[in-house]
Amino acid sequence: MNNGILVIEDNAEMQDLLKLLLEQEGYQIISAATGSEGLHVLRSNPELILILLDLTLPDITADEFLLKMKSEELGHEVPIVYFSAIPRLQQMKLPVGVVGVIQKPFQINEFLSTISLFRQKFSSQTINYKTTHQNENRVN
Repeated sequence: MNNGILVIEDNAEMQDLLKLLLEQEGYQIISAATGSEGLHVLRSNPELILILLDLTLPDITADEFLLKMKSEELGHEVPIVYFSAIPRLQQMKLPVGVVGVIQKPFQINEFLSTISLFRQKFSSQTINYKTTHQNENRVN
């Protein structure tokens, strides 16, 4: 799966929207509603190109998810993008392995451009996604 993205998002509607948007761009999407489910997916799909990780999951925190990934040596080269509506997400210090953030609400075109950029770069440098709230394509 050389264009697979793991979307770890507990909101079913957002999960469905992300899957629809990204599949239209040619990505293969695997969805998980919890961090534990996301870890299970990683164990069986090591060749993902990106992980979109919501910060407010029902079972484990993003930090716990990252620690479990590291302790199990899962997806150590797969870039992770935090994806959340948490205020001031852009100013968070990002842990190792997290290459950027996407703030909810987001604009569809900018979201897709950002995902494409992450895919092309596939690097460890931090990329921040800035949201402007002037486009009618904004998604909450």
